[in-house]
Amino acid sequence: MTKTQAQRNLREYIDSNGINSVERFIAMTTPSLKFKTQALTWLEQMRIRTRKPVKPDTLALYAMIIHNWLIPQIGEEPLEAVGNGILKRVVAKFVVEGLAAETIDTYCGGAESSCGIGGQQRRRAVVFTKVESRVRATPGR
Repeated sequence: MTKTQAQRNLREYIDSNGINSVERFIAMTTPSLKFKTQALTWLEQMRIRTRKPVKPDTLALYAMIIHNWLIPQIGEEPLEAVGNGILKRVVAKFVVEGLAAETIDTYCGGAESSCGIGGQQRRRAVVFTKVESRVRATPGR
């Protein structure tokens, strides 16, 4: 077998087994990190950082949001799956629980900060929640 034939056979083997496919690359290089792991890592980094340190009360608020609200709802979601769709589900749960729009904005900011997700979706959901709250509060409705 010549070098050229061997290279051709190798390319065919790689192509037939999907070794160089985009899907396989993403699956092999993306760790299956859960939202809970990332959120707790972020919280710890906020606690120990020395540049622009986070105030203790703010850190306590972040910890409460993450432990009481975010982890129970989306803690086991793979980090790469956490996006606007999942954040929309979280906001819907907050609305059902009767949280105020400002509280929802604060709580979802914890998810956005710890994972860098959902800013535009969060703002839309909060605006919707504010409008919905006003409609419910209007007499005669």
